[in-house]
Amino acid sequence: MKISERIQAFVDLGIFFNEISNKPYKHTVFNQAFLENDFFIKENISFSFKSLSKVLTKKKITKWLYPYSIEKKLCKTILVICAGNIPLVGFHDILCVLILGHKLILKTSSKDSVLIHFVVKKIIEIQPKFKNLISFSEINTYCDMVICTGNNNSANYFKYYFKNKPAIIRSSRTSVSILSGDESEQELRKLCDDIFLYFGLGCRNVTKIYIPKSYNLDILKPYFKKYTSNLNCESYKDNYAYNKSLLLLKKTNFKDFQNILMVKSEKTHPPVSVIFYSYYNNLDDISFNKYDIQCVVSNTYNKLKTIPFGDSQLPELFDYADEIDTVYFLLSNS
Repeated sequence: MKISERIQAFVDLGIFFNEISNKPYKHTVFNQAFLENDFFIKENISFSFKSLSKVLTKKKITKWLYPYSIEKKLCKTILVICAGNIPLVGFHDILCVLILGHKLILKTSSKDSVLIHFVVKKIIEIQPKFKNLISFSEINTYCDMVICTGNNNSANYFKYYFKNKPAIIRSSRTSVSILSGDESEQELRKLCDDIFLYFGLGCRNVTKIYIPKSYNLDILKPYFKKYTSNLNCESYKDNYAYNKSLLLLKKTNFKDFQNILMVKSEKTHPPVSVIFYSYYNNLDDISFNKYDIQCVVSNTYNKLKTIPFGDSQLPELFDYADEIDTVYFLLSNS
């Protein structure tokens, strides 16, 4: 299959993603995915399809691949072990493998198998030549390379299990936001998307904010109301109630914004329904392990690459997870 055929197949898939994102109540796959994982509400699945459709254009795919030398390479077999924290989180890895013409073995998460199978079926329908390149399997070593995403415990297991294979092994990361106090209303509304989309479960979700000592947290309360509907999700509501009870029992100070709990902490990985915050005197006071952080959302911080408010869940094709270039990895080992 020519590279032009593979690119066109994903362009056509992007068109389909756009169509389905506008009709979430007309497709049974949305209901099936929700039954598998009740964090996968229709609105979040629709958002995932819509955001992917925006990058699956011929112009963006061509620009993304342009810097690489994609001559005819030896076809390798790549095992992709998907996470299941947000809808279609493993799609970018699938795209990277197939766009380069490699064979793909997929190990889906039990929390996101419905959507992955649905998308694979559609890409084969669009371009039947992909059929012989895609298979599903449990974790095994019958592959040439591995790409896997999981938590810190699973990452340690994968590092041992695949110690003799070229591998990308991703562990738990999260995102932070650094506020100056001069943010506009529009920026604060967009910050809410960075925090609340996907119930805060993605590595690109902001789970920790850094604020000046004079900052009044109550400024955020009216903006957070946009996502009051998150409490309609039973799993999120249960987490909210449980964590609130735990904080009360421990007599920990916190702010209850009725749909999220704000706790002062130097940590960056809170439980679901909680967001951490820390005060700073000046930007030089801010300190975190950059290898634990996927994104920094800010309009003032300049010590690391930052992204605008509202863009954390809108990555481009070249925004590689953990800043590991997946295409380069696949090309350099084939």
